[in-house]
Amino acid sequence: MSAISSRLGKRIRALRISRDLSQEQLAERSGMSAKYLGEVERGVGNISIELLTNLASELGITITEIVDYDHEQSPQQLTEEIISMVKQLKSKDAQLVYRMLKVLTNL
Repeated sequence: MSAISSRLGKRIRALRISRDLSQEQLAERSGMSAKYLGEVERGVGNISIELLTNLASELGITITEIVDYDHEQSPQQLTEEIISMVKQLKSKDAQLVYRMLKVLTNL
């Protein structure tokens, strides 16, 4: 099992669970067997682009969102990335981001 297959499988499983779908439901809707989807989720099955496209469609997202692992970054990494992005903003946009963060953090 490769690290990429393992990460992809974990991501697919998390997305499926977040949408309250069983393996059987998602597999049937995506055109594959539940056994094969289970293998993909465990990182032991290699999925084709076609089936990955079907999965994404059934999950209501794009393939890009399936293979996006930004959510795995540490809080420190996320903070550094946010700071870097904010530093590149124009003053007006930075003020908007500030107000949004203020609301989100209830400060």
